[in-house]
Amino acid sequence: SFYEPIHVTEFISKFMNLRDFSRPLKDSDRVKVKKVLRNLRVHLAQFNYERSSKITGISNCPISQLSFTLEDNTQKTV
Repeated sequence: SFYEPIHVTEFISKFMNLRDFSRPLKDSDRVKVKKVLRNLRVHLAQFNYERSSKITGISNCPISQLSFTLEDNTQKTV
């Protein structure tokens, strides 16, 4: 079988047979998604910025509550 380019959310939707992303995943579903996505290499492309990264895990926090600390110690929200 061949790999096909697909958005992570679309993959999760197909894998879990989900239609509604407005509600959080149940813990048991989150564990399944985490296992299938772990070590998957993803290509990130936004404007002139491109890079590849490996998925190491998923958060149980809603995206509206996620933030990251940048190298200059500023907080970046998602």
